Amino acid sequence: MAWRLNREDADSEWVYELEHRVQVSPAFYLQPAIQYIVHPGGTGNMPNSTVMI
Repeated sequence: MAWRLNREDADSEWVYELEHRVQVSPAFYLQPAIQYIVHPGGTGNMPNSTVMI
């Protein structure tokens, strides 16, 4: 079942995040992440977004 909200019904922001930690050396690691944001700002005025950090 897929949930769909009309743009007028959006009153919250949902964030799905996937991250992974890679140990490069004993004192250094990298931790990239990808986020998928549904209803940014909770207004429904902006399209869903994908963010890589």
